[in-house]
Amino acid sequence: MCMGFCTDSFTPGGRSGHESVLIENKLYIMGGFYPISQDSTYSQTNKFNISREFFYLDLSISFDIDSPPFVDLTSTSPMLYGVSKGAALAGGISKSYIFLIGGTR
Repeated sequence: MCMGFCTDSFTPGGRSGHESVLIENKLYIMGGFYPISQDSTYSQTNKFNISREFFYLDLSISFDIDSPPFVDLTSTSPMLYGVSKGAALAGGISKSYIFLIGGTR
């Protein structure tokens, strides 16, 4: 049973080339690329997939470093397309907007 705010457990896969930005006490992470499985028929031509994942880690609370409580925002705040090797920054009057600049799709 869940009362109040509940989230499903989310563990992002390993990646590189992702973008991240710190807003207040939350570290937002988006995009990046990850290797395609060796079993995939696409692995001969494309070695990596570009991620559309968007999630954060609340740094204001203590957590076990082996199981950080990531919160997945992918379905509620989807990226239009995956991006890697871009730059992310906080902006706007209250620095509550995330701007994603450049990168590779």
